[in-house]
Amino acid sequence: MQNLVLFHLSEKGVVLVGADSWSLDTLPHEDQKQAFPVHQMLAVDNGIQVLENILCEELAEDKAWEFMFVPGHPKYRGTTQVQINPVGIR
Repeated sequence: MQNLVLFHLSEKGVVLVGADSWSLDTLPHEDQKQAFPVHQMLAVDNGIQVLENILCEELAEDKAWEFMFVPGHPKYRGTTQVQINPVGIR
């Protein structure tokens, strides 16, 4: 099922997914030999960036169901993990 969802996201041109938690994966994974397979399938196999710990409370309080999401720009080159300052613009 995961592969089907990831294929659909990739076909739709999705470049970024996010969550308000620190992982999109089930932990511990049912297969002890795998570590963060969803991250690997998204980022490595499909080039889709993963955002974690996105704070959405204020958007929900404002009932901002539609908005332009601006992920911000990391200040570092060549990194694989950075903190950014995303903004939701209505």
